Amino acid sequence: MFSYIGLVIFAHAAHARVGKENFQYFRRRRTEGFVETDYLEPEAPFGESHGHIALEEFNMQMHVTAITSKTKPVLASIISQVTPSESSVIKRVAYEPMFLAHLRDNLGIQGIENVTLHEPLTNLRKVTFIRMTRKANTTEIWRALYGISNFRADCGKYVIAVSEDINPLKGNEILWSIAQRANPIQDIHVLKHRAGGHGPKSGRSTDSTMLIDATIKSTLANHTIPSRQSLNIRQARDTVILSHLQDNLGIQGIKKIAVGGSEPSTPHFIILTMERGSLRSEIWRALNGTANFRNTNIKLVVAVDDDIDPCNSDSIFWALAYRCNPALDSTTITYGDKTQSLGAEIFECSSGSSLLVDATMEGAVMPPLALPTRPFMEKAAEIWKELELPTLSPEVPWYGPNLGDWNDRWEQMARRAAESNYAENGRLTAQQIERGLKPGTPLRQLRPEID
Repeated sequence: MFSYIGLVIFAHAAHARVGKENFQYFRRRRTEGFVETDYLEPEAPFGESHGHIALEEFNMQMHVTAITSKTKPVLASIISQVTPSESSVIKRVAYEPMFLAHLRDNLGIQGIENVTLHEPLTNLRKVTFIRMTRKANTTEIWRALYGISNFRADCGKYVIAVSEDINPLKGNEILWSIAQRANPIQDIHVLKHRAGGHGPKSGRSTDSTMLIDATIKSTLANHTIPSRQSLNIRQARDTVILSHLQDNLGIQGIKKIAVGGSEPSTPHFIILTMERGSLRSEIWRALNGTANFRNTNIKLVVAVDDDIDPCNSDSIFWALAYRCNPALDSTTITYGDKTQSLGAEIFECSSGSSLLVDATMEGAVMPPLALPTRPFMEKAAEIWKELELPTLSPEVPWYGPNLGDWNDRWEQMARRAAESNYAENGRLTAQQIERGLKPGTPLRQLRPEID
């Protein structure tokens, strides 16, 4: 059976005025054809905007019957890849005002400055920041947090409210605000029964939402944010805590730690780097062992895999977005008398509780990162340098390592595509057509032999 479809790829008219000159453009191209409704064909692996390769799945195919266009069409290419990308930038300028309008106009919430969607690596959907005025009351803050979490099914896995002095584009300021201004036992709520949404395929069909009120609570607190440099997350080498975890507790799989905070002697959060495939019991021994070390006031401890840069806040948010189910992989522990913690006096909201989060892979393997492999990126850097373009400052991840879920079939397909031999890939894919499947069915579910 066939279904007729006409796809308008570009049907957009707009006017722009710059100075005294008017620029008018009209772009249009039309592709028509038939889409199979009974037979599905495997779609080749491709780089997804959630940061990993989307592996081979059965999807609908289109038989093109006509391509028509204007005599001189203007065709714009859109690169959809690891964010930020062209597509995420376009979505962001539409999504953020839409979220803000929902809170202000539909829900009538008072005290909202703006809404910011986190873009680098996380692709806008998973992490949302709400900046509130200092006079906003607690009821309005929580109405805003719940309002965002329920607005769209695919957005708002983490919703964090901050005060107007925090720049939501600076991840280190967000983490500082969570540790300084939130009491985890009171200011963090986890909501169950969230759809898995856009992300790498896993065995979990549901997810959860974490809401955090990291706004100023006390009018007597010192509201001055430390200098940006003092908020940088730093690699901690040969620290007493790392020695305690490895030697005294004998925890297996812990590789290094990074600390964040304006006071080196009293870090407000710690990132633990674990070897991929570490036992879940060892990860949680490390999390609890860190939070309970001596009489410190560590508000936040996060465990990540060794492919995550622990000193980069965007990488940390990425791990939280796609490798953590808050309802299953986080917990809050309490200590009792909050005034007894070492360094409690430096916190605006001192407390006797800490948030522990396991943001490591669910298993030992994941699909590769959705970036070119290292040889391609190194060659690109050489060409960049030859052209005397501005000096590069690479950030992790700057290439796509193989994280284990990648077989010889897909490697050969990737090589053929890089050699422009995509027609052979299409010929081989056409041999895998199946009937009666649901779109999105993994190829390996029907062809386990490919692994």
